[in-house]
Amino acid sequence: LQDGKFPFGGTLKRSMSIPEIYMGLLDIHGYTKFCYDQKRNMSMIDLLDRMIYNDVKSISSMAGVLSRRARGDEILLLGGSACDVVKACLKIMEYFNSQGRSFSDTVLRKKLPGTVLPKFKISAGIAGGQKFTPLVITRDGDISGDIVNTAARLQAKANKTSPHDNRIMIT
Repeated sequence: LQDGKFPFGGTLKRSMSIPEIYMGLLDIHGYTKFCYDQKRNMSMIDLLDRMIYNDVKSISSMAGVLSRRARGDEILLLGGSACDVVKACLKIMEYFNSQGRSFSDTVLRKKLPGTVLPKFKISAGIAGGQKFTPLVITRDGDISGDIVNTAARLQAKANKTSPHDNRIMIT
């Protein structure tokens, strides 16, 4: 229903039951340092950027999960079950920990043959499964609400407890 005060928006329901929605928030350890170290080698930064945009999206999709790059190296995962989000997290961790990566962009592979990025560790927080949860999705696709805040806090805790290893914390 169109909102009288905001013609660009509307109201679906006053409250909506979302019993099966899970949010994962991932952080790539060493991303900022890598970008700083490679500041004169933009092709390496572009390679990592393409991995985050293209390959993470493909990996997530195979697990039945939506992914979105929030800012920098922060990746949001949204799925219909905790198992799907955990599976996506584990596959992304495996991908960033492997040396023999396959990249989806064939042009880039020809441009940088044999290029291997360093192994990156991932910390993740997963939250969800609440009967009623405020969740806001903007027209730009940004997601906010309690579930995102909880996942972010869990990710920060995972990063703090294991700054040099992979770690997933789940509610």
